[in-house]
Amino acid sequence: VVMLIACVDVIGRTAFRLPLPGSMELTELGMALLVFPLFPYVMLKDNHLNVEMFYRKASLGGQAVLDVTSWTLCTVYMFLLSFQLFEIAWEKMLIREHTYFLDVPLYAFIFFGALCLFLFGLVLILRTGLSMRAATDNGKTAQAIIGMLVALAVALIPIVFASALAGANKGMVGGLGMLYLFTLILMGMPIGLAMMVVGFQGILLIMPSLKIAFAMVGIAPY
Repeated sequence: VVMLIACVDVIGRTAFRLPLPGSMELTELGMALLVFPLFPYVMLKDNHLNVEMFYRKASLGGQAVLDVTSWTLCTVYMFLLSFQLFEIAWEKMLIREHTYFLDVPLYAFIFFGALCLFLFGLVLILRTGLSMRAATDNGKTAQAIIGMLVALAVALIPIVFASALAGANKGMVGGLGMLYLFTLILMGMPIGLAMMVVGFQGILLIMPSLKIAFAMVGIAPY
């Protein structure tokens, strides 16, 4: 449908000088309806892209730590992302913001996106639970607990190092961010989720307060 809208608009614009009214808004809203539901579906089907060259070489205990760490960390940030997007939708609803050309209520689509991210978070909870269960069944309960603690430590990175990196060279901070991203990917974390975690924590590091950082995070999917 989105491709059909674009084709009709291009043909009408070039051949008849009659562009499709509101084609840009239709494309944007159509993409929102198309992309957001795919997030929980792809996660549920375990079709994310990830790198396993080091993960497969790890012992069962090491894999348990990596699995629980990855899924716990992604779960926390996905729910934060969902709640921030929900807050933006609520604000748009209160001011009754509509699209400029078609006068479509914008908040309805943002609520839809927030709901899809919330469902994504629920799927991540399921993956975390399955990882912990697998670790327990393999006698690796201690490693699963270690994974939870590692996830907590990683989540606290922006809070612990924010002041230390405040005056640091931006190139160095960027280099550390890339190194951090590659580390998460090599741990077996899905590439898209690793980018989300690094981006989220990067915003928390460079913003002067958590409130501003969370607002910026909510704007990203919006």
